[in-house]
Amino acid sequence: MELDLAHELTQTPDLAHRLRRLSFFDHHFRSNVAAIAADNRLKVSVDSVLLTRAFLAWGEDFTRQRAAAAINRHDYIVFTAGSLLVRLLEADPVTVGGGSAGSSPEIAAFWPQGFVYTGYCLTILQAVLLQEYGESPAVPELIDDLRVWWSFRENVGEDLASALGFFDLFVGIQPNWAFPTVAAQRPAMRARPAVQ
Repeated sequence: MELDLAHELTQTPDLAHRLRRLSFFDHHFRSNVAAIAADNRLKVSVDSVLLTRAFLAWGEDFTRQRAAAAINRHDYIVFTAGSLLVRLLEADPVTVGGGSAGSSPEIAAFWPQGFVYTGYCLTILQAVLLQEYGESPAVPELIDDLRVWWSFRENVGEDLASALGFFDLFVGIQPNWAFPTVAAQRPAMRARPAVQ
């Protein structure tokens, strides 16, 4: 997954708050997905209605669990990026065609939508954390393991919420498999570190 896209996004002032505006989100989603797709020789089209549906559902999730940000803001940012992945997978606004010869050809060919959505959410997470904390999560090697993606896709087919657990794995933190969509139940939240 491309860190260059994240560095470009850090040039946007107050990125974490601007992403919560539909017009801004729509523009950046389209441009970043197009870049991820181009890198992997995929052809993508985005359904505006489905993208808006994903955005609005994500906004509801964000608002409903906002209190968790006071416990651990850093982890809440990770949680919200994972929540966006869940909503994108649910609405599925991207249609993908074409082959792949890019950074992760096997994964992009195996599950192009999952690959594109995950890449976008990782890019957003990296950009926000770089802007707010001067750091970006180290993405573990398992993100390049096709077996992990097989499990990811299979589990999402049975329980969409499991996407949050896989997203946590992809950013190197311990998932909460039992209640992945409950921010307050995340291991980092239960540890109750000082507010960041």
